[in-house]
Amino acid sequence: MVVFDNDNWPQLEAAFCIIDSEGLCIAYSAICIEHWFILHFENCGRSFQDGAEALRYLKNKWPEYHKTKSNHYQLLKEDLDTAIYRAKTLRKNVQTDLPKHQRNPYFTIDKLIAFFNDFKE
Repeated sequence: MVVFDNDNWPQLEAAFCIIDSEGLCIAYSAICIEHWFILHFENCGRSFQDGAEALRYLKNKWPEYHKTKSNHYQLLKEDLDTAIYRAKTLRKNVQTDLPKHQRNPYFTIDKLIAFFNDFKE
């Protein structure tokens, strides 16, 4: 399992080529993890241009958010199933003719969660 987000990383296309050629599973959030967090608050299918834009949007929903100073899971777990549902729905509705690295929004974090839930069992 590979976990990462876009953050306008210049080698993103090459990374997806390797991921696809190796058949790796990914937990991915375009454009940044903050967009995944937004899904816990609302069904946000908009495209963000960069992480700073998504962060500003998230701070309107979650003013006390800080990238490194809180236990995000504990604070968001109550709405996790909702976020998973929203991510899956957005993934189904995304333009599939676009390469994965160009899809925005695009999430596969639910696959990481499913992996750990299966592992737990």
